[in-house]
Amino acid sequence: MPQQQNTNLFSSVGSTLGALGSASTLMGGAGGAAGGSALMASPVGWGIAALGVGTALFGAGSEQKEAKEKLKIIDEQREGLKESQEAVTELGGIRKGIVTAETSREYEGVTKKAGQALEKIEKTESQAYGKTDLAFSGEVEEGTAESKKLVREETEDVSESLFSQLGAKMLAIDTDISGQLGDIKKQMATLDAERRQTKKSSDSYLYNLLT
Repeated sequence: MPQQQNTNLFSSVGSTLGALGSASTLMGGAGGAAGGSALMASPVGWGIAALGVGTALFGAGSEQKEAKEKLKIIDEQREGLKESQEAVTELGGIRKGIVTAETSREYEGVTKKAGQALEKIEKTESQAYGKTDLAFSGEVEEGTAESKKLVREETEDVSESLFSQLGAKMLAIDTDISGQLGDIKKQMATLDAERRQTKKSSDSYLYNLLT
């Protein structure tokens, strides 16, 4: 706030009294002084002095009103930032839920296909036993065991990849949320500092005016 706007109350009154003194001087000599004293002692003189006080107080009231309006705007902005914080956190939870559900569906699809493949292998194995004598039954069993092993290994690899991707997606979401909340926190800190300064100026203006 510019220094010239912080008009001291007593300076204002002093200016008014100075004006009265000038008026008495213009009246000339002892008679002028007596006239000035009489003016100060009269209701008219009181009114003139009060006018200076009122002008200073009006200025203080205007400054305080402006400060209160600014505080109101700052508080509204702070509430908006709080709502943004809640929205970012809530949206982050929704995003995590979506990627988790997607991974779960993909995993279910992989395990379903693996089950179907194993079932097909077992059916093929059963049919082979019916068409093969005991001399070749060991070869059939060994072949089907190897096929089952390949299916299981492939299923494990795909599943591991899915959950690895899920972890990366979760980390990316957490990083994004953290960045957004960090930006909001910085904005909140700026508003808090501005609010403290505005409140301090509002509280001290009238005090400075009267001291």
